[in-house]
Parts: sequence; structure tokens; C-alpha cells
Amino acid sequence: MLWLLVILILIIIAGIRIVNQYERGVVLRLGKFNRISEPGLRFIMPIIEKMIKVDLRTVAIDIRPQEVITRDNIPTKVNGVVYVRVIDPKKFVLNVENPYYAVETYSQTILRDILSKHELDEILTKRQELSEEVENLVNERVKDWGLEVIDLKISDIEVDEKIKTAIARQAEAERERRAVIIKANGELEAARKYLEASETLGKSKTAIYLRTLHFLSDISKDPSQKFIVIPLELLEWLKKRE
Repeated sequence: MLWLLVILILIIIAGIRIVNQYERGVVLRLGKFNRISEPGLRFIMPIIEKMIKVDLRTVAIDIRPQEVITRDNIPTKVNGVVYVRVIDPKKFVLNVENPYYAVETYSQTILRDILSKHELDEILTKRQELSEEVENLVNERVKDWGLEVIDLKISDIEVDEKIKTAIARQAEAERERRAVIIKANGELEAARKYLEASETLGKSKTAIYLRTLHFLSDISKDPSQKFIVIPLELLEWLKKRE
């Protein structure tokens, strides 16, 4: 009788499980899914049942550096990080083996496919948009594995030093080109204004005369300079005499 009591106590002790607040327990009975155990002190039937604890906290997974050939045929090394958490412990245990490794490899594949469709300039300037695009595609897939993508970031984009130099030269040439265009547009606008002014002044001889006097006033600030001003009426009289 005593040995039966000892066996019963040992069975009870062997079946005791503690599930932490950040965990859930997936219980399999004879190899089949039976239930999800909530946090607290739980009991399973030894030998018949098995509990697999699943951590619900967010996990950061590194996307290891990989080479990507951009649309403009520039070899680029890209890496990143993806943050995931378990939202369905049952799917997490039953639907995929080594879920976090699956997330890493799938993220690498999607990242490579997306970036290969863009030129290097787009990848450098639209990193956030491309990260969100990769995140959405990865998230659609990992839901079947009981996971949810919290965030995905493209960390580093590395190119060869020769390519960096070429990009810098290209950027400098682009800046110079824009400066020339801006200067040319300014000169064109100034020419238009001068033309408009000349057309306006040409309609009135008095306006031309006043403008001339204003110009002489501006350039005669030096006391050593002397100017002779001939009245407009005298010029017209001399012209008629001729």
C-alpha cells in the first residue's frame, strides 16, 4: 500500500509544470494537440502527455549579409534585422520546424528579390519604403507559422570603394549640372525682364530721360567724376535742325 502511495506522489511530481507569464504551454497527448496551458501551475499526465513551452516575447533575428545585384547591375551587400513574436503557439509548434531559422531564410530571399528590382540610387534613398515592402511580404508568410512581424529594417548597404567613388563623381556632376541650369534660368529671366523694361521705356522718351538721370546719379558718387547733362528739349531741337 505504501509503495502505491509513493508511486502516486512521484507521478504527481513528474506531471507538475510551471508556465511563466510570458509563456504558453502547448500540450500534446499521445502525439496529438490537446490544449494550450495558460501561465501558472499546471499538471500534465506523465508519459501520456508532453508540454512544449513557447516564449511570447519579441525576438530579434539578424538577416545575415548577402550579395544583391541591383537592377543597374551593381553588386551590393545588404543585411538587416527582423523583429517577430509568437501570436499562435499551436501553429508555432506544429506548422514549421525551427521557426526562427525559417523566418531568417525567408526574409533573406524576399529582401534579395525586392532589392534586385531597384537601382542602387533607389535603394539608398528609399530604404524605409523598401523595408516596409519586405516586412509586409514576410508578415503574410509567417502568419501560417504562428508568428507576427513587428518590424523589419535594412541595416547596412555596402558597395565597393570604386563604386562609391563613381557615385560621388556622378553626384558632383549632377550638382554642377543643376547649378548651370539654375544660373542659365536666372540669366534668361533677367533678359526677359530687361526686354520688358526696354519695351516699357521705349514708349516714353521722358521715361528714358529720367532713367538716364537716375543712372548718372548712381555712378556719379565719386566727386572726381564730372558729367554734362543736356536737356531733352535741346536734343530734340538739334535733331529737328539736322
